Amino acid sequence: MHKSYNPSVYDWITLLKIAWRLEFECIKHHAIAELTARKDDPTNGLPPSEQILIALHCNIPSWLEPAYTKIVYDSAPLSFDVSVKLPPEVAIMLC
Repeated sequence: MHKSYNPSVYDWITLLKIAWRLEFECIKHHAIAELTARKDDPTNGLPPSEQILIALHCNIPSWLEPAYTKIVYDSAPLSFDVSVKLPPEVAIMLC
């Protein structure tokens, strides 16, 4: 019997980082497409801060503005834990 495998968001992130590092463009584009479709899912999506980190690391500029906007318009300020993960210039810009 064949069981289908449905990778989690974090599996796709891992695959994206590997494909980015090894310059596997086709796999990288597929992983970006999968993550883009899932990143705003309320139950299994990615927090905006994580979207920023991945976008900066893997050169996905289309993710940056929406993630910045979510953080800026969020009623809660950035937590210390989140702000230390971001590059200093990004954390300062978002405060």
